[in-house]
Amino acid sequence: MLMFSSPVAPTVPSVSFSPSGEIVEGSSVTLTCTSDANPPVTKYTWYKRGNNRLQSRGEGQQFVLSFIKSSDSGSYSCVAENSLGRKMSEYIYIDVKCEILCSLEILMQQRINKGTIFIHSFIHSVKSPPDPPRLPSVSVSPSGQIVEGSSVTLTCTSDANPPVTKYTWYKRGKNQPQSGGEGQQFVLSFIKSSDSGLYSCVAENSLEQKMSKFVHIDVKLSPPLLPSGQIVQGSSVTLTCTSDANPPVTKYTWYKEDEDSPKASGQNFTITDFRSEHSGNYYCEAQNSRGRQNSASHLIVVSCDYSTPWMFSSFIAILTIMIVRGIFSVYVHQQMSIPMYLVYVCSSVLCFI
Repeated sequence: MLMFSSPVAPTVPSVSFSPSGEIVEGSSVTLTCTSDANPPVTKYTWYKRGNNRLQSRGEGQQFVLSFIKSSDSGSYSCVAENSLGRKMSEYIYIDVKCEILCSLEILMQQRINKGTIFIHSFIHSVKSPPDPPRLPSVSVSPSGQIVEGSSVTLTCTSDANPPVTKYTWYKRGKNQPQSGGEGQQFVLSFIKSSDSGLYSCVAENSLEQKMSKFVHIDVKLSPPLLPSGQIVQGSSVTLTCTSDANPPVTKYTWYKEDEDSPKASGQNFTITDFRSEHSGNYYCEAQNSRGRQNSASHLIVVSCDYSTPWMFSSFIAILTIMIVRGIFSVYVHQQMSIPMYLVYVCSSVLCFI
């Protein structure tokens, strides 16, 4: 009896590589793709993942990387194909270790000169293999909250061989580089709220260019302007919010921290008859047609006022009464042997007569 197997498209291929173990620059690596199919696989294609797209690297069941370089590191996969369909394998990662390559050439030349043999030798310079820029990293200085009017420095760092020759800065939302956006450092002097956004840098050498991840710069409005001097209980306090936004601010709203509802609207916020319960952190929110931004918060603390004549006089009078009462109580206790608690009661009554 004859047995017939039904036609089958390729199964998901598997990828193996040899030799196993650590892969060092200059060595040779062989990738092998295997897949069952009926009819048999007629074509194998190799791909390397990079820059958000697949790069075709070769065809055949085996793919050989001779004299491998660090730039060959990456994720590889194969596609197996027959007349019924095609299947792609899972990615396998090839990690090529960077090792300094040295060459030593010894040239021995014998010369007989007055019975002396001279041996000349020289060593070629040690060279590292070419390497495109690594993924750049961006740092922000100073760290912490960024307030309008301050200065911020962005620094881009990337290792490469040959070294990076050009750094370019970009702000997301614009297809063109920022004005003055070249160089390893990008300085935002007298920063404005409109400078808020996502920034990245591109590092480039003669081999390739790489873009960093985006870093977010969040510029807070300047803290509300406060009247100079001490804020005294019972006085009137006006807070002022300023912003140089473009387009201009159309609405200002005032808030007190830990409270949900707004306290007031308008560029100026006045608190009349300021009292201790008004103490706290206040901030303003500026809004225009492109969005809204909060200022840094500012602490306001009320202080008691002993500067007015009547308050100072009252304080002196109360202090004098307390001193006289103390002297009187001690005298009566010593002279008349009256219990001290009775002396205090009597002195208190006399103070109010």
